[in-house]
Amino acid sequence: MLETVKTCWQIIWLTGIQYGYQRCTTNKNGKSAGKQERAEEEKVRLWKDHNDLKETRPLLLVDMENGWNEAVRFDRDIQCEGYMAQDLVVVINEKASEAAFMLAKEIFDGIVEVRMRTWWFWSSHMVLAYANFRGLGLTDSLHTDRNHVTLKTMWGLCEAQECGDISPEMFHEFIYPYHRQTAELFGLTCYACCEGIDEKWEWVKELPNLWRVSISQWSDMAKMSDYLKGDFIYSYKANSAHVTVPDMNEEVIQGELRRMFEKNRENHVEVVLKDLHTISNKPEQVIRWVQIVREELERVY
Repeated sequence: MLETVKTCWQIIWLTGIQYGYQRCTTNKNGKSAGKQERAEEEKVRLWKDHNDLKETRPLLLVDMENGWNEAVRFDRDIQCEGYMAQDLVVVINEKASEAAFMLAKEIFDGIVEVRMRTWWFWSSHMVLAYANFRGLGLTDSLHTDRNHVTLKTMWGLCEAQECGDISPEMFHEFIYPYHRQTAELFGLTCYACCEGIDEKWEWVKELPNLWRVSISQWSDMAKMSDYLKGDFIYSYKANSAHVTVPDMNEEVIQGELRRMFEKNRENHVEVVLKDLHTISNKPEQVIRWVQIVREELERVY
């Protein structure tokens, strides 16, 4: 059990490079190797600069969501024998209650440090209780004191994807006023999930503290590039269908990414792959998708 804990598969955000799981080895004091620490520090710096609207290369985040159930399987990959321990290996960072947190501290005492994680944003979920952008919140612009957290030191997120097909006028009358009231409470605002933005940008751009805008497959990519320019984060929501199918079409992925990157040379771009409700039991396709993104980055930038 001790060796299993010391050399475990740990779910992490490979911010700026890829999102996945990585084998990490600790020494007797539970400290990771200096090379890994430096790599993580570089990722933190990149995301902070990006979120502070400083010039960086485009960054990348993959949120596996349900794909983890196919990439990391209880019957194949989890070494712990007890059911509770198995569950802790997979989800302790996301779902631990206070009781589970104390239990984890007791179990791993003297082996690794256990910390309770908190959300970096709050969303009104006015239309549907759904928003799970994790790992994008690193910034110095909020001047956060971890010992004194207020709404003004957090990101807020507004979205109305279930009403994506209503007219811009109806959006302005029935939804926008509530989004505006909510956004005023927070330090920085993210807007959108899967909905199209270009037709209602006239009002969305007026949201208080607007900082990050999700550009999904339902948005006009070229228009949004011109609208956002260098004033906002262009959060490109990649087409998850390309990875969920049994046989991934690399040429289609390359073409879409190349067009997006070429159009957004002057924007603060991040590429987000999420909504992976399945990966067709082929985690290698996600890894290859990340490689393609990096190849297209090299080509355009």
